[in-house]
Amino acid sequence: MYLGQTPSPISNITFPIGITQGGHGGTTQTSGRAGLGILSTGDALLTAANQSAARSAILAAKSGVNDDLISIPVNTTINGFKIGYREVGRNVQNAGYTTVMNDSGLFIYMNSVGTFTIPSNSAVAYPIGTAITFLNMTGSNCSIANGDNMYQAFLGSSGTRTLANFGIATALKYSEICWIISGSGLS
Repeated sequence: MYLGQTPSPISNITFPIGITQGGHGGTTQTSGRAGLGILSTGDALLTAANQSAARSAILAAKSGVNDDLISIPVNTTINGFKIGYREVGRNVQNAGYTTVMNDSGLFIYMNSVGTFTIPSNSAVAYPIGTAITFLNMTGSNCSIANGDNMYQAFLGSSGTRTLANFGIATALKYSEICWIISGSGLS
């Protein structure tokens, strides 16, 4: 084409676009992955209806609006713990302990008798939905206290709870200043 010429419409494209023509050679996401040599489903592959939709999806991901397009490698860690639903991280404590933000989603392994405290929302503003599990392996009873409101599931009683030896309990924050706790060996 020369300057000043009117471009002619593209009419000789067939779908799927073959690998040698810049496509992935497949009619499905699975066959497209195979055509590109992507065998792991952990590898990212963007599929879109057209170029405009693909561009929009990429720009949205870049801006953080559409964060579900991010591919996270299988063994990625945050604070030393693997991301995803693999295992629950452990925080071993040998004395009474006040939880911190990084304890969210972990289990506190209680190795020594004492009071374990979830601080008030004004001290540590855990997001709603935070869960912290306590495992008592001290040989005696331990206490679990809360700086705001903590209710025992089913009973509805509030205040400091007692966790028996070999007991396990999970506290779940369900509102800004309220937690509910349940478990085995909890009173």
